[in-house]
Amino acid sequence: MEPIRIPTANGLELGARLFCAPQAQGLVLIHPATAVTQGFYEAFARYLCGLGLHVLTYDYRGTGQSRPHSPNGLRGFEVTMSQWMLEDVGAVTRWAAARFPDLPLLAVGHSVGGHAIGISPETGLKNLKSE
Repeated sequence: MEPIRIPTANGLELGARLFCAPQAQGLVLIHPATAVTQGFYEAFARYLCGLGLHVLTYDYRGTGQSRPHSPNGLRGFEVTMSQWMLEDVGAVTRWAAARFPDLPLLAVGHSVGGHAIGISPETGLKNLKSE
């Protein structure tokens, strides 16, 4: 498991973890539920990794490893669920596609993460490749 930071378009960084499988056949992005940090998905990520898939878990801005490093904590930090779905999911998807251009990208969404898969322009149906 490798801890990483994924930049967003507006200069924030998302805390993420990459679980690497030898000779991976694809990369699974796990889009979390509201108020659920990436640690919750570790056992699932390790299971998928054991099946031959790289797995990326991450925290939405303002949560878990993506909280701002400020003495005031979250005071004054404004974030919306729309930003999670439109900006964070997009940043993670773009990062994954650039880092692993030859692997198929797969997604698992839990609760709002499932909605985000359909809402994010980077993961929408218009971006699916037909082969």
